[in-house]
Amino acid sequence: MKRALNETTITGVPTTIEYHKLALEIEDFKNGKVDTAFIPKHEQELAEPQPTEPTEALKELARAST
Repeated sequence: MKRALNETTITGVPTTIEYHKLALEIEDFKNGKVDTAFIPKHEQELAEPQPTEPTEALKELARAST
């Protein structure tokens, strides 16, 4: 799953890919200790990461459209 998320590229719309990557790093998730309290319990660890720099593909797309 981690590899699939890392290899996924979606442009133009917001996604929850980074959120899922964060969840994969939490020990409770790795150990299958997931229930309806998982998100509130790990709220700090799942805090939305800051936007990253645009990928090269996105930069090329922007250049091509101008």
